[in-house]
Amino acid sequence: MSEANQAKKYFDLHLCGLGYLSRVREVSSSGRAKAKPFLACSIAAFHGDPDVENGIVYLNLDLIVSGDKAKDVIMTYADDANGRDRKVLVCFRAGDHYISTYEIKKGDRAGQMGTVLKGRLLKVLWLKVDGELVYREEQDDDDESESTEDAADDRHEGELNRHDAREEGSQVEKPTVNNARPSPSAERRDGERHGSGFLRRSVRRSVGAAA
Repeated sequence: MSEANQAKKYFDLHLCGLGYLSRVREVSSSGRAKAKPFLACSIAAFHGDPDVENGIVYLNLDLIVSGDKAKDVIMTYADDANGRDRKVLVCFRAGDHYISTYEIKKGDRAGQMGTVLKGRLLKVLWLKVDGELVYREEQDDDDESESTEDAADDRHEGELNRHDAREEGSQVEKPTVNNARPSPSAERRDGERHGSGFLRRSVRRSVGAAA
């Protein structure tokens, strides 16, 4: 079989989840004269345990909206998403991600550098405005859509106020996430405790067997 007849391989990396939609806008490129304007939006995606204090972590996404259906949905609810008195919660799928840096213009971190995850918004599974379901993807057989909707109804209402507090500083500012690893001394202490416990259990089993 020739190489031309072989199927072309491509590896996708998709991000699926929940987030608050904002900053829906049309972007015109100033550097490329022939580039067409495109639709873009921001999503403050979140994950974590809502029953734990500070258990929710936000990830800021700046996305180009791809696909006619996704564009129609985002444009339909653009005014709601851009209004500060409305909350638009979206279940989405995105891809083609890469990290970009920017200078923070407002808030306590003004002048510092922030990061945002860019990519493409591929699909809108469902969308709610102030808790009311206004759109659902037709013929959607993705179990994730229903499970995330139930989770949003039951457990994430308390995140609205915290989301407001984040927006006061910057519309795309990313919350600080502590990803520091334990120090070598702490890891060593944990290993010692684990090892000593294993030794004690082995001694008890040996004594019991001898008796």
